[in-house]
Amino acid sequence: EDPDGRALWLLEYGAENVLVEWSMFFPRFWTFLSSAKRGIPEKANALKTEIERMLAYLLDQSGTGFVGQKRYSDFLKGFGPIEQCLETLCSIVEPIWFHGLLSRQESDLLLASEPPGTYLVRLSRSSCLSFALAVRHSDGKVHHILIDRPISSTAPTSTLAQNNNQQKRRCYRVIETIGQSVAEFNTLQELIAHYPRALISPYSSSLTVMPWYAGDVTREETEEILGHHTSGGSFLIRHAHIGKDDGINMDDGDLQRRNIDSNGAEHNPAA
Repeated sequence: EDPDGRALWLLEYGAENVLVEWSMFFPRFWTFLSSAKRGIPEKANALKTEIERMLAYLLDQSGTGFVGQKRYSDFLKGFGPIEQCLETLCSIVEPIWFHGLLSRQESDLLLASEPPGTYLVRLSRSSCLSFALAVRHSDGKVHHILIDRPISSTAPTSTLAQNNNQQKRRCYRVIETIGQSVAEFNTLQELIAHYPRALISPYSSSLTVMPWYAGDVTREETEEILGHHTSGGSFLIRHAHIGKDDGINMDDGDLQRRNIDSNGAEHNPAA
């Protein structure tokens, strides 16, 4: 259904290669699209770092450092055709409510102190090529709703000029709580706009895209991560298990912990 997507793999990686290293895949992927008729959208160039992170997760969810033909094919089915995939990815990563690779637990922590109706969208870690909507309800809990990407049951098909085959359109689908009815939308923006009473205010902090933000890693994982850095001053910030942000830094090879609350006050480390 996507001859250009197939051509990219055959020309850049070879039909005999079922696995390609990410360090080879992404530069050639970007170069191929740059030389295509439509080229790279200006917006995509500005969002290249965010797009690369999202692609790396979608195509290599386990972090192996390789991209397989099967996962690449699944990606094209969900976000293709290839000539439109960058526009599709831009429409996802650009909105302030999209926060990329968060876990369910990290979403809970970020929204815990926000007012009811605050929401964010992230990539689902349990369902490949799907998304999850997290919203804080009036009961104080953070609810998570899966947004999957099935073939639309209502959207019309479009004809691909290259081979005159019909390509079925994928939608963004949620199962509504009341009545368990299915709702389908052409874009995530349409889905968000459809529920204005429940989705009141997007979580718009830039915290989750900062290079030093490490999410909900444990104390042991932190020591392992920073233990590989031999230069002084290496640091990260993670969620503390006592409900405060835990600032971690390395000085002269020793890890030194400081629990920092929202007012900047330090506390004895207990995370």
